[in-house]
Amino acid sequence: MTTPTGTLPPAGPPDPGLDDVAAWFTAQSGMRERFGAVIRQAIDEVLDGRRTGQYDIRTVDRSVKTFLGTKVEIITRFEFDLGYGKPMDYTVAGHPVDAKFTLNRFAWQIPQEAVGHICLLMNADDRAGTFSVGLVRVTSEILRAKGNQDKKRVIAAGQRSAIRWLVQDGPLPENQLLALARTNAGAVEEIFQGTSGQDRINTLMTHFLGRIVLGTTVDTVANQRDSSKRVRDARIELAKDGIVVLGGNRKAQQKIAAALELPVPKGSTWIPVRLARATGDGRPTAMIAGAEYTVWQEGDKRAPAPELLDGKTN
Repeated sequence: MTTPTGTLPPAGPPDPGLDDVAAWFTAQSGMRERFGAVIRQAIDEVLDGRRTGQYDIRTVDRSVKTFLGTKVEIITRFEFDLGYGKPMDYTVAGHPVDAKFTLNRFAWQIPQEAVGHICLLMNADDRAGTFSVGLVRVTSEILRAKGNQDKKRVIAAGQRSAIRWLVQDGPLPENQLLALARTNAGAVEEIFQGTSGQDRINTLMTHFLGRIVLGTTVDTVANQRDSSKRVRDARIELAKDGIVVLGGNRKAQQKIAAALELPVPKGSTWIPVRLARATGDGRPTAMIAGAEYTVWQEGDKRAPAPELLDGKTN
């Protein structure tokens, strides 16, 4: 019998408690997506890009990484309404469950007091854009004999089959700057070479033409309190290059994106796009400021962008 993620339960003696907890989680609507969102939120909150300008959790201080585990525990509790457990972090389906998170695969630090209990194991690789979630009944037999100075031990390499996977290498919601770095490291360097928040936001928008830009990305790049103002000012500064920045908080701008068959921004997200006057060649068009426009492509004439009709921007 396979689990909903297609993996077989580990071989070994029956464990009704582990079965109960696994069944409870797999019965939760949208479990995979919710765990991904939990980890994404935790990483973003710990990075605190608006204040720090940091976007790569691997490069932060060790103390910050340590706090990430606590943040994941807290947000998981809230997301799945788990409450507080005794003696472990949660109570799930009537069983004590301890939460463990690591950025290094299979490096969960298991304390002695967790032996005999079930652990919810969570891991993320933000650079690769993946995460995993599993369950294990901790026994002394599956742990390495030697622990760290706090007497915490990791699961022995030969005992990893004891893990009951809920999600294996699922897609972690995107960290846009890390994703850009994977394909174009020079672009990220160029963005952060800007000496002001405005310069950095202007450059960011030119590297995301035709793509949604998330609020967390804007916050991190602007690295200041009123990051959305930098987007508003970017509209003015980029207009001379034919670029408009459509915002998710303005229905008229959402309609323009839809008419141009672009991703439609929602809420505190934006999509920058370079426009050209429509030539009747069959490309999607949108009426802006009394004229038909289309998405600019090579060979089109460059011209200043039109003024968006709803000038009150997000």
